[in-house]
Amino acid sequence: MVECVKLLVCVHVLWQHASVPNLCVLWKQELRHHLLSTDLLYMLIPASLYAIQNNLLYIALSHLEAATFQVTYQLKILSTAMFSMYLLQRQLVPRQWLALMLLMMGVTLVQWSPLDESASSCDSSSPTSSWTGLIAVLLSCLSSGFAGCSFEKILKKAGPTNLWIRNLQLGLCTLLFAVLALLLNDWSFVWHHGFFYGYHLSTWIVIFNQALGVLLLPWS
Repeated sequence: MVECVKLLVCVHVLWQHASVPNLCVLWKQELRHHLLSTDLLYMLIPASLYAIQNNLLYIALSHLEAATFQVTYQLKILSTAMFSMYLLQRQLVPRQWLALMLLMMGVTLVQWSPLDESASSCDSSSPTSSWTGLIAVLLSCLSSGFAGCSFEKILKKAGPTNLWIRNLQLGLCTLLFAVLALLLNDWSFVWHHGFFYGYHLSTWIVIFNQALGVLLLPWS
């Protein structure tokens, strides 16, 4: 649903920007030529990584406390910095390295602190469960950093193109992998209970927060 909301927002923005009377005209004038180009194939790399990241986050959240997960997930800042040096040939100044080291120290202190079992909704007291969640969130941080840097590299190599078109391409590819994960893992449950089973207002708030946050990030 996050990917669906992102796609709808991108189409709406392009529609308003193009000042065309309907979606059919928008498809003929803008989307058909730019969206279904060979650049769409390059988007499969970051899209697959984002899909893997999202599924790993569910595993991590089911095995770690919320506070521990939130702090540990900030390691994606470090992974993004490392991959930006490797993929984008960037250099970090000493002040930036110091900030990253302070972040690492904070994460280490959180891992050493005793877990508050009363605040946990999962079996985080189990060492195996905690390690499973920790490994999942670390892999998610790596996939997040690599996906973000590879997406930026694709944008720079492909030349000037509307950013909303790029978000559409990325969203379509990510939606493909998300549907595949749904079919492999949850199809039986969805078939018997329905796709929106268990959805509440808080669920939709999270969906729109995730979708709009990702779209607004390049403009920040």
